[in-house]
Amino acid sequence: MPRLSKKRVLYVGTPPFSQDDAVLTWNARVKPIDGPTAKKRRNSFRFGQNVHYHTAPFNRFTFSVELARNVSGLVEPAWFRLLRLCAFNTFTNTVPSPDQATALLRPGGDVTEDLTIAINIDGVEYAATGIVGNVTLSLSANSLPLLNFELIGNYVEPSDVAIPTDSDWSAYRAPQPINCNHTTATVHGESVILYSFDLNVGNKLEHKCSPGRSVAYIADRESTFSIVIEESLTTEKNWYADILERDNSAIVIEHDDVFVSLSSAQLHTSDLEDRSGITALSMRGLAIDSVSIYMPLQSDLSLSYDGSNIYNGSIIYQ
Repeated sequence: MPRLSKKRVLYVGTPPFSQDDAVLTWNARVKPIDGPTAKKRRNSFRFGQNVHYHTAPFNRFTFSVELARNVSGLVEPAWFRLLRLCAFNTFTNTVPSPDQATALLRPGGDVTEDLTIAINIDGVEYAATGIVGNVTLSLSANSLPLLNFELIGNYVEPSDVAIPTDSDWSAYRAPQPINCNHTTATVHGESVILYSFDLNVGNKLEHKCSPGRSVAYIADRESTFSIVIEESLTTEKNWYADILERDNSAIVIEHDDVFVSLSSAQLHTSDLEDRSGITALSMRGLAIDSVSIYMPLQSDLSLSYDGSNIYNGSIIYQ
């Protein structure tokens, strides 16, 4: 029988995996062997006799996770542990009330957990150890909010493992669309009409397999963002002055009680766009200081997944 590509479950944790390690994903993919090769150049009377050797194999995983809170509202969402693999520090603030779950990325932050990632695709499990990653955030009007992850780790040979059939996604809350009912944005102290916001944490992922050690690590980081808002009169807000004067004020976006905050956001380029006949201002910039994602911990949440639109760990419309 053929192995079906949509029958897949992704886990992040410490083997042997449990249901608590399963992650509800979109478009989960794996590159089973990545990394550099060395070429052996043979002298022969024939052409095409070069042989390639994999010198430092590793695995690469990409997938998306919905930006939504845990159903109980009193615990951090499952994707917080994925942020920790991208050098975020997660913790709970008890002041102010109610308690607040926070994922904070500082400029010098690094990964402190040693976890394993595995994706089971209809009976074959692809895994990697010692993983590190990068994440981008995509918020576009009239779409669903997504965290897009790229994780790499030390190569593990694929093996046959029965795909789990007892996945429970009841703790996952269904996301809300980016629109006028669920989303607000403030840029440099000004409330704006938001068309899109994209943030790239900008972790530079590297892998080395030197004698004595195989390791995946974050070699550098430059966090960048782009934002498209409705253009205003300069007497209301002069964005061009902010750019030229290197204003580093904050950007805060609230979506369905999840807050995304750039404490110091420098705008450095601008362009004008037409959005359905409306003049829009597109700007790019740098997150100079910390990036945080936080939410109040409270119990008045609903809209969980009932499993009707889930197929073995991935949303059917992947």
